[in-house]
Amino acid sequence: MKNNTGENIYSLKGGMKVFVFTLQQTFKNKGYITSLIIFVIMFALMGPIQCLSQNAGANAAKATMEIHPDEFVTESLTVLKKTTVTMEESDFEELVSMNDGAGIRKENIRVLSGMEATAEDLTKELEDTSILLIVTLSNEGYVLDSVVSDTTQIRIKELSDIAKYCEDVFDNKRMESADLSDADLQKIFRGVDFDDVMTQKDYFEEATKELDTMDFLESSLAFAIIVLIASSLSTSYIITSVTEEKQSKLAESLMVSVRPMALLVGKIMAMLCYILAVMLLSLLSSGISNYVMRNVLGFDYVVSSGMDFTFILSWDPKALFILMFSIVLNFMFFSFLSGIFGSACSKQEDLQIATSSVMSISLIAYLGAMFISMADITTVNAIASIIPPFSFIIAPVAYLADRISLAVFSVSLLIQIAMVIIIVMLSAKIYRKLLLNDSIKPRFKEILQMIKR
Repeated sequence: MKNNTGENIYSLKGGMKVFVFTLQQTFKNKGYITSLIIFVIMFALMGPIQCLSQNAGANAAKATMEIHPDEFVTESLTVLKKTTVTMEESDFEELVSMNDGAGIRKENIRVLSGMEATAEDLTKELEDTSILLIVTLSNEGYVLDSVVSDTTQIRIKELSDIAKYCEDVFDNKRMESADLSDADLQKIFRGVDFDDVMTQKDYFEEATKELDTMDFLESSLAFAIIVLIASSLSTSYIITSVTEEKQSKLAESLMVSVRPMALLVGKIMAMLCYILAVMLLSLLSSGISNYVMRNVLGFDYVVSSGMDFTFILSWDPKALFILMFSIVLNFMFFSFLSGIFGSACSKQEDLQIATSSVMSISLIAYLGAMFISMADITTVNAIASIIPPFSFIIAPVAYLADRISLAVFSVSLLIQIAMVIIIVMLSAKIYRKLLLNDSIKPRFKEILQMIKR
């Protein structure tokens, strides 16, 4: 197709020169090199930060449960068990104080059965610094009663800590007597998850899902962050570059030897290479840091998919191709949109408005994808997967997680590709005219008139 000057508006003549020059300038620019380093470091630290956070939380929880026998006022402990569960004095050795001047002595810990003593007799023997724990079995289950003297000097927290420790000892012993494994215990204490009532169709759809709701949410979040980063970097660079060339009249000189479309495509492809480099290096740094934390430093932790961007590499080659193709489609759409917005700018104030406008669309797509993934409703997933710009983020992960069918995903891809083609055609029609427009920022009506010509 040619314009009224006889020029092929889709010509890419000179595009390779623009690509090479832009790529060189990008990797020479201190700002972009700094951004690359920041992203690589940020991705590398995601796993370790989460690991340290988990350990800090675990240590805090452990600290609240730790007991300090050397600080005890309690000097003697008697456990009266009226059950068949076997317990011995050695099971309570962590309560023994290492301080000779205070706390419970080893010889002052007694475990008695109902045949050896009665609760009434032991209660009468209680002193101000002694505790009696009585374990019984009722119709409702096991009961542990803590008894102290009327004039006890033992603090409530200390009594509670000792009782909780004894409760844990008793639970472990009764589980051992039932011959239950650690896996069995985890299942028992985990309880039962209750799902909402569902139809046959919903049940089979739920049963065949690749990822559960939480994994789907985390994978969608991580993918959305990657897409948002890619579109943000391209939007900022392309709008700024196009606006500067227009204001400095450099664009007019360049278009003597380079076609307008080639000028824009060269910039976009160079920026795509930069972003792919950022992504690959960031994923590599994330993978290396997680490997070192687990296999070298010995930290046992689980990284949330929302923070572990190497989840992309855990998919098979087909899935990896789908994810990367979707990232490129999203990048192309927002890059060409940025080119149009940038070429319409006439002054510095317009640049800020153009950047924020494109970024707002990208951010709406990100937030929409996040909330839709949280809801995880089949119908909503399907509808959002065919509506741009949400579809750029939602559709690939929804398809790979069995939230949408192949048919819906195929329709989504066709719409996305059509959107990219449309924005490319619009760019070809109006990019030259907008770049050479020295008047005030054109209105939407004027841009439509450019398209029709």
